[in-house]
Amino acid sequence: MDVAANGTGEGPAVTRNVALGRVEAEFVQNADADDELEPDALALLAGALAERPRAGFAVGHARDLLPGGALRAHELPVGAGTLPRGALLDAWSDEGGYRLPVHPAGVMWRRDLLLALGGWSALHGMEDTGLLMAASATAEGVLVDAPTLRYRKHSGQLSARRDDFVGGGRQIELVRQRAAVLRALPGWAERSMTACQAG
Repeated sequence: MDVAANGTGEGPAVTRNVALGRVEAEFVQNADADDELEPDALALLAGALAERPRAGFAVGHARDLLPGGALRAHELPVGAGTLPRGALLDAWSDEGGYRLPVHPAGVMWRRDLLLALGGWSALHGMEDTGLLMAASATAEGVLVDAPTLRYRKHSGQLSARRDDFVGGGRQIELVRQRAAVLRALPGWAERSMTACQAG
């Protein structure tokens, strides 16, 4: 991924973390270059976070955007509204083959939570998954009951290409171990409130 601000060709995690260091907004919207946000996605997700100060992230439904322009919806294994701490992590671990309960490419984040978690994970092809599972382990989230992301499906997408990387299972184990450690610690909202009181 060649972004002028980097000066070099870097991957998605590095590029997003560089961007995270450059922004000061309270909310940060995740988006892949070849996907589309629904027209009202930003307002819906920001509104959900504004209504729930304990939520560290907000996400909506993702629809596949097929080459012909058709949109294909998917049923989610979690319900709309507040996502209790650990809910996405539990759903991800329970699904056969670690199928994600929501699409991590369309998450809106509180910047403070991103900073607390160290930004996007240095993982091969699942940097957003690693971050989302770490976030679920440490913070509440919110699922908006509306589509917010159009996930473009096409033959040129990186996730559709043949990959000789053999560390996928080890990466999943690392994500699980990290999440277990985070889940055993005080939650992000509790730490944030303690920091505010101390300040």
